[in-house]
Amino acid sequence: MSYGDLLTSNQRLHHMAEHRLKKRLRQDAALTARARTLPRLERAAVYYVLHPRPIKRKRDPGNWSPTAKAYVDGLVDAGLLPDDNSAHLVGPARRWASR
Repeated sequence: MSYGDLLTSNQRLHHMAEHRLKKRLRQDAALTARARTLPRLERAAVYYVLHPRPIKRKRDPGNWSPTAKAYVDGLVDAGLLPDDNSAHLVGPARRWASR
C-alpha cells in the first residue's frame, strides 16, 4: 500500500471520506485474497509489518490499527474467515520491519 492509502487513528476525516477509504481497503483485501485462491480458515493469526518512511519524530505504531481492521474485514468479506471475532482471529498484531 502507498502511504496515501492508510487510515490512521489521528486522521480527522469527514465520515463519508472515512467510509470510502475503509470500503476501498476492504475491497483491496478481498480482491487480493480471492485472486490468490486461499483456503478458507476457521482460525487465523494476523500480523502486519510496518515499513514506515524515515522521519525525525517518534511514531505511534498503534495509529495504523484502523487500516489493519479494514483489511481483516476484507478477508472476512472474501470468505477467508467466518468472522473477525476472537473465536476465529488472533490479532491483528503489528511488527516493525527490520532496518
